[in-house]
Amino acid sequence: MESRKRHVSEWRPFSELNSIKQNISDWGYPKEYIKKRNLEETRFIQGFHPQTGVMFCFEPIEIKAFGEEIIWRENENHVHMDVPDTFETQFGTLINHNNGEFSSWLSKDIGGKDWEIQGNYRDMFDCGDYSYAISNLGPLMFKIIRINSKIEDETVFICKSNREMLEYAGRFQKGSDHYIVASGYYRVDSDGKRSNNDKTFLFRVRQNGEFIIQNEWNLLISPVNSIAVAGDDVYFGQNKMVTKLNITSGTVEYYTNKSDDELDEIVYDIG
Repeated sequence: MESRKRHVSEWRPFSELNSIKQNISDWGYPKEYIKKRNLEETRFIQGFHPQTGVMFCFEPIEIKAFGEEIIWRENENHVHMDVPDTFETQFGTLINHNNGEFSSWLSKDIGGKDWEIQGNYRDMFDCGDYSYAISNLGPLMFKIIRINSKIEDETVFICKSNREMLEYAGRFQKGSDHYIVASGYYRVDSDGKRSNNDKTFLFRVRQNGEFIIQNEWNLLISPVNSIAVAGDDVYFGQNKMVTKLNITSGTVEYYTNKSDDELDEIVYDIG
């Protein structure tokens, strides 16, 4: 299967996507449907549920802004936002030693002496007199640090123990301000029972160094491969779908390129 050429479609207008009522990013297809449609020959199968036979296909939708217009395409090569080996900042080049579950850190040679800070850094950007770095290794290890001209670091946000579990969803810029999106859930204990409540944060970083939680909503944004902005609407490219989030109202809408027939077959309840 891996020898099959990965599919990339032409860019298309957003209006061609179908509106749906819920998040289907992690949904799958019954084994019988996979076989009937010969999807094992045309899709990359990511896994299956051994009891129900539900199979999960890799079907990413990539999105981007073209002027004020949002466009999309199917792109099996676009798995996630890249994790670079280096970050170019206003304070020079920082080396990103992102080793996954093993020890990871940022480093910089300062006069023959290495400066380093622990973390699995996914992204970094300059804003005003500071650089900001985003570390994320699984939902328990999300944090944002701020670095000044003396290469001194300060943690401006970190998950609260094991009750807050967040994943980096992306960032964008409006005017001179930068915005960071993280999504996941927080644990709530009630009457001896534990439940997970969906949570999405929108962080705002200003040129004067102010860092605030601009908004937070009780909703989940599934893993993201691309992000685009038009006005107050932020679009997240995901598996099988696109989530549209209005950062003023907090309303969400979901879109997919799946046909009605495909949507009739796709299932969430895997036992």
